[in-house]
Amino acid sequence: MRRFLLLALALAACRTDQPPPQPEPVVQAIPVVAIPVASPTAPVNEAQDTQRVAQVKDAIKSYTDAMNAWMENFRALGNDEAARKTYTETTPRPSPAEAVATLETMLAANASDEAAYQALVWLLRTQPKPVHVQRLVDNFAKDERIADQIGIITRADPSGAALAKVKAQATDRKVLGMLAWDEAERARRELDAKPPTKTEAEVLALYQRIISEYADIPHRRRTLAQSAEGVVRELTVLAVGKVAPDIEGEDLAGVPFKLSDYRGKVVMLDFWGDW
Repeated sequence: MRRFLLLALALAACRTDQPPPQPEPVVQAIPVVAIPVASPTAPVNEAQDTQRVAQVKDAIKSYTDAMNAWMENFRALGNDEAARKTYTETTPRPSPAEAVATLETMLAANASDEAAYQALVWLLRTQPKPVHVQRLVDNFAKDERIADQIGIITRADPSGAALAKVKAQATDRKVLGMLAWDEAERARRELDAKPPTKTEAEVLALYQRIISEYADIPHRRRTLAQSAEGVVRELTVLAVGKVAPDIEGEDLAGVPFKLSDYRGKVVMLDFWGDW
């Protein structure tokens, strides 16, 4: 029996159908690929509540609170015209003069910090002056938040010189998009000049550029693309002199009809709704 076991072991050792020995697994180093950190497209502006910022907020709040209280008392008089007249004569509307003086003094000391930005934005909304526009553009043209002030800058400086400075330094996409919107809106107004200084084709090209390049930028609870598309439709479909878009409906008898059925006739359209 012992010889038989030894023989069986020997034969087993000599079998050629055994799988060849597998190489030991080798741990190989995986090359590390460095992933570049994306840099911000515009300076990050964290509003730090420094002493100067607190001063700006206090000055604005004092005037705002006084104005709100005055308006609340005025509204409480309802439609009593005599009482309203007496109130306005005996209780003058609060003046922003004190707040303006405080902010002007602070700007004279420093016109480039966060407090200055907040002060300038409020002043431009309250009492726009060329000096305020100049300070805002000189110190914050590269700030991404300037996008929200494009309309104010245009109203305070209709010449366009201030916006030209912003455009020359702007790199943020939202700022560039709002500049494009402002350019299109100004061109659109020129269509109403006597005689027009822009053609419809030129104006439409500006809005089409907004749709193609700045579509996703937020604008008045919508996007720039949605706002621009609305203007394009107004200019190409709804403007005076354009062929009215066809509509379909039913008359009082339930008979279907289309507006185009009355082409060549004078038609009065009365749109109404019930909510």
